[in-house]
Amino acid sequence: MVMVVALVSGLLAACAAPAPAPAPAPAPAPAPAPAPAPAPAPAPAPTPAPAPAPAAPAEVITWKMQSWAPAGDPAYAVGEEFADLVAEMSDGRLVIEVYASGGILPKKKELEGLAKGVVEAIQEPHGWMRTLLPASGAFSATCGGLTGTQAILWWMEGGGNELAEQHYAEVGVKFVAPQVFDPAEVWVHCNKPINSLADLKGLKMRAGGEVGEIFEKYLEVSSVLLAGGEIYESMQRGVIDAFEYVTPNVNWAMGFQEIADYMYISPARMPHDKKSLLVTQDAWDALSPDLQKIVFAASWHVAPRSFAESLIRDEVAIQNFKDYGTIVEFLNPEIEVAVLEAAAKFYADKVVEDPWYGEIYESKMRWREICEASGIK
Repeated sequence: MVMVVALVSGLLAACAAPAPAPAPAPAPAPAPAPAPAPAPAPAPAPTPAPAPAPAAPAEVITWKMQSWAPAGDPAYAVGEEFADLVAEMSDGRLVIEVYASGGILPKKKELEGLAKGVVEAIQEPHGWMRTLLPASGAFSATCGGLTGTQAILWWMEGGGNELAEQHYAEVGVKFVAPQVFDPAEVWVHCNKPINSLADLKGLKMRAGGEVGEIFEKYLEVSSVLLAGGEIYESMQRGVIDAFEYVTPNVNWAMGFQEIADYMYISPARMPHDKKSLLVTQDAWDALSPDLQKIVFAASWHVAPRSFAESLIRDEVAIQNFKDYGTIVEFLNPEIEVAVLEAAAKFYADKVVEDPWYGEIYESKMRWREICEASGIK
């Protein structure tokens, strides 16, 4: 029994469900995701650059320029045109105040005043500067010398400008450039006919520069040097009987048709006319290089233009004189020949007396040969 019970118990034990396998160990919990890195702090905005300081205003240089001419003379208007052009080209950095003859300096003493620094600039004919530099007359037109076209070219490329720079440096003055060119001047205005050399003898004539010397020494004319603004009244008062001045259009603008009955035309006395720009050396040196170029270029711009404009106005003016009643005639060739012969003697003496004069005069005559070889007259 006991055996049976034991056997049965063993069978039961063998037939019983096997003991469950032990539960697998739980999978390890995943590691927590790393916390996201904090976003970097935004870079600070750049500090704005300080606003640039306003540019300092350009320095304004002011010059006083006295013209040899009265306010009614077209040469004075050319000086004003030059000053306006300089102001425009320099954006207002250089202002030139233009004064008529006698406005600051005594008439006919402009170079002396410039050399003393009373003004910064002058517009002057070379014949009026002989009191300080006697050879200056050689830079002016000479009887039987260069025509207007030849003269412009000589000053431009024939050595005229360079010679003038050297010459005027002797008195501490800077020669800059020509400023006014005119065609041949009227030979003379007068109140009596001049048909022969005999008619010139004893004539009280306003004649400037070297022309006055030639007329007085060789043609028995009593020459008187007067500023342009003094001619009208001097004719009215009988101080002079006749006068030379500039071109027909200038003389018409000056009202000379009212004081002289006759006008004689010839290039023999002054085949062209010219005025120049000169400044003190200190005023020139104070300019920046670009302003120096502007002044030079502006003067050269108005100079040849004044020549062309004068040609046009002269044609109109001659007709105006005729319409007014002035007797307009060409000068007797006999007088022309006598003037040229007298001038040749005068210049031959001057060349020997003054080496500076000789260098200038001979340079001009050599240039005339160059021009005439190419048919330029």
